[in-house]
Amino acid sequence: MRRTFWLGLLGGCVAAALTGCSPFSPTEARQQMSAGPTGCAPERVDVSEQESYAWVATCNGRRFRCSAGFPVVCTAEQPGNAPPPPAPLPPPPPEKPLPNPEDGISN
Repeated sequence: MRRTFWLGLLGGCVAAALTGCSPFSPTEARQQMSAGPTGCAPERVDVSEQESYAWVATCNGRRFRCSAGFPVVCTAEQPGNAPPPPAPLPPPPPEKPLPNPEDGISN
């Protein structure tokens, strides 16, 4: 009975946070909910790509895909899921070659 009460209370808090019935904005609520699973302080969590019950939390240069639930789950993105790095720059053009003494040029 007691466990059901606490789970219901927690569910109500998460629902209130996601629907705007809380003192936090939806972004602030997601920062709070992402803090524990990402290991970052709420104020260090940057929230983006927000959908109904999913978002991306970025902290200390790492991206996490998070989803609301009991508990909130945040999974670190693997480097393979990140956008590819920019293409390397082409090599510079070759320098003008020095004269070859065997070509008949003399001093």
